[in-house]
Amino acid sequence: VAASVQRKIVLRLADDDGYRMLDAPADILSSTSPPGRAIVDGLETQIAVLGGSPLVSEQFANVSRLADAMKRAGVQPAPAIGSLPIEYPQSSLPDRIGDTPVLGIGESDLTPIGFDPVGTMVLSGPPASGRTTAFLSIARALQRYDPASRLFYIGNARSPVSRESMWVQRATDAETAAALATELLASVTADSGTRIGIFVESIGDFSQSSADSPLTDLLKAVNRSDHFLLADGDQGGWSSSWGMVGEAKAGRRGLLLQPEGTDGDMILSTPLPRSTRSEFPPGRGIYVARGAFQRVQLPLP
Repeated sequence: VAASVQRKIVLRLADDDGYRMLDAPADILSSTSPPGRAIVDGLETQIAVLGGSPLVSEQFANVSRLADAMKRAGVQPAPAIGSLPIEYPQSSLPDRIGDTPVLGIGESDLTPIGFDPVGTMVLSGPPASGRTTAFLSIARALQRYDPASRLFYIGNARSPVSRESMWVQRATDAETAAALATELLASVTADSGTRIGIFVESIGDFSQSSADSPLTDLLKAVNRSDHFLLADGDQGGWSSSWGMVGEAKAGRRGLLLQPEGTDGDMILSTPLPRSTRSEFPPGRGIYVARGAFQRVQLPLP
C-alpha cells in the first residue's frame, strides 16, 4: 500500500522508527510540536482548519458550509463507495438480464448478474452458508425468467424446499429419484421445446444408490442439451472427478458459498484468490463460469 501512495502528510509520531517507515526526516517534529504540525514534501507545515478554530464541532460546521457553497457553485459530489448488500429480497431484482435469468448482485459493479440457463451448474458450501436459500433462489430465478419452464426436484423429503409448489414432480428417495431421472432423461433427449429445470439437492446422498447410474446418465444428457440442472452438495463431497459428481462438475460452472482456498481448483478447475470465511456472510459466494469469477450476493426468495 505504501508503495502506491506518492505523497504523504506525516503528523507527529511517537518514535523515530515511524518516521523512517514513512521515509520522513525524524528531526523536524518533536513532542513539543503543536497539533496540526506536519511534514509535507520534506517541509515543516502547519495544517489549516476552516475558521481557524481548534474545536472539532466548529470545524465540522465550517466544512458543512463549505460543502453547501460548493454545491451552489455546481461542483459535483464524489460518488458514494458502495458495497454488496447482506440481505435483500428477490423481488427487487429484474426477471432477466438480456437473455439470462438473474443470479444476484455482483461485486464488480454492484449490479445484477445473470447465469446461463443451460447445462449443469454446481452449488457448494458448508453448513450455515445459506445453501438451501440459494438453492431455492436459483430455482425461482429460472421460474421468473421462463414461467413456462417445468421444474423438477430430486432430494430429501425433510427439506423444506421439497414442499415448494413450483415443482411439477418431486422425488425424495433413491427409488423415486432413479425413476424420475430415467423419465427426465427421455424428455431431455427428446427436446420437446419446453425448458426443463432439474434441481438436485444434496446430490451426494444418491451416490452408490440405485439412483446413481440414472442420475449420471441424466447429467450427461443435460450437458449436451438446452436444459438446466443445478446440483447441490456439501463442500467436502465434490472431491471425486468421476461418475455422478464428475459429470456435475464437467461444465466448470457453479456458485461456491464461503469457499475454502482449494475449492476453486478442486470443484471447478478454476483457481480463486485467497479469502477468509468472515468475508462471506450467508448467501455470498463466488460465481465461476468459463474460467472467470466474481463475488455475488444472492437474494432472499
